[in-house]
Amino acid sequence: MERRRYIRHLTETGAWLCQPRERRPVPMRSADLSVSGVRLLWLRPLAPGTPLLVRLQLGETGPVIECKGRVCWSAPLENGLHHFGVRFLDVTDDELERLEEFLSSTKARPVLAAV
Repeated sequence: MERRRYIRHLTETGAWLCQPRERRPVPMRSADLSVSGVRLLWLRPLAPGTPLLVRLQLGETGPVIECKGRVCWSAPLENGLHHFGVRFLDVTDDELERLEEFLSSTKARPVLAAV
């Protein structure tokens, strides 16, 4: 069984994804979050390997972080939605600090380790 490096936290954040060939960011919600990536819920699947630009609103009035990411996995859910994991690729030190602060200050529950 693969051990993951970072704890995932069950927390919803506002998220927007920009895909190649898309002109506008697509709004969605996170299902869980770690300092290395995020699991998102959406109406349609995304293929593993898909590059994305990820924008996350950390809390209702918190900062927004933005970084490149790549879809690691994707799977359908029973309710017709899809969930997929995105690994962050270029989080700056400042954004990483904001993300760590958000995760430590919220009531986010650790659920399992994230890649």
